[in-house]
Amino acid sequence: MKALRLPPQTAEQIRALDELYYSTKDVRLRTRAQMMLLAAEKEMTAPEIGEIVRKDEQTVRRWMKRYIAEGVE
Repeated sequence: MKALRLPPQTAEQIRALDELYYSTKDVRLRTRAQMMLLAAEKEMTAPEIGEIVRKDEQTVRRWMKRYIAEGVE
């Protein structure tokens, strides 16, 4: 399977993910924000992120695709 990577993120996009990560009480949203921050800041791939957040690679890929299409909203 081809490695899915996030396109380069602006400082504003990183800030929005960071704010979501630190402000939400919803564990699922926090995990999703963490996945995108790892992909954006550390340039990690879905399998690498999945190991850290204990999610299946397909779950990480799904959220990466959704974030690319829709952003933080």
